[in-house]
Amino acid sequence: MERAVNFEEIFEKDILHYADSSKFCSVGFGGQFEWLILPKTSQDFCEYISFLNNKQTPYKVLGNMTNIIPQDGLMKGIFVSTKLIKEPPKVVGNRIIANAGASLFEVCKVALEHELGGIEKLCGIPGTVGGAIFNNAGAFGTEIANVLESVLVIDGLEMKSLPVADLGLNYRTSNFKTNKQIILSATFMLHSSNKNDIISTMRECAKKRSQTQPQAASAGSVFKRTALGAAGMLLDKCGLKGKTCGGAEISKKHANFVINNGGATCQDYKTLVKLATDTVWQNFGIELEREVEYLGENNESNSRLSHT
Repeated sequence: MERAVNFEEIFEKDILHYADSSKFCSVGFGGQFEWLILPKTSQDFCEYISFLNNKQTPYKVLGNMTNIIPQDGLMKGIFVSTKLIKEPPKVVGNRIIANAGASLFEVCKVALEHELGGIEKLCGIPGTVGGAIFNNAGAFGTEIANVLESVLVIDGLEMKSLPVADLGLNYRTSNFKTNKQIILSATFMLHSSNKNDIISTMRECAKKRSQTQPQAASAGSVFKRTALGAAGMLLDKCGLKGKTCGGAEISKKHANFVINNGGATCQDYKTLVKLATDTVWQNFGIELEREVEYLGENNESNSRLSHT
């Protein structure tokens, strides 16, 4: 009989056993990760992913967990986070190359410093580069697809560079949601721009966010846009603002946010999401589609091998 793999021995300097998920996600609740690997360099991340692929061991790649809802209780299995990889993005001409764990804010900051425009409207998105590509994140009319040139991925035991045209980037989705490729880094193609213009756009976007979005702990927008318009508008028309369950609340400021008022659980959150989904269906005949991911809901499928 083959001996069980000793993950603590293999990933000794970078692994946590029974790690508290609330410390790693923006919504501020959740149970424990059975195993959480936290590489501090891109090279270690690449080596860990290659090792797990070689062993055919299931795992889940995590970023800043800003659109993730962790389960209550124990989340079994191996989770690999890019959160501690702090290598700065590199600038080559009008291109910026950033590792999967880099924050979008950091990429936007580097772009500003080098007077490169095109990505500034994304500066307020709290996710990582890997997570943003995975979901084709967007804001104020700009999506990752508009500024991305290519990505470097691990595909099984191979490393590949893929052009943006091969990534299936559409509204809040990508091929990475159904394949087993893991994003290592991304190259953004920007353009020369006036520094003051970039700053002005950043400030305008930040102002709009503060005026329309809650500042409490959340996982961002819960639902995707619908055929009838923004999900938040439909939820507002249904009178759902301010509805609560335990420590969770459908935000009074923006109905497409479920916030943690303190002591919320995954079950509280899911209860409000179901209330929202059922109510919109009853009133408009529209089935809302979630943007947020319930961690663990697809543990046996390809989506376990993904950035979020």
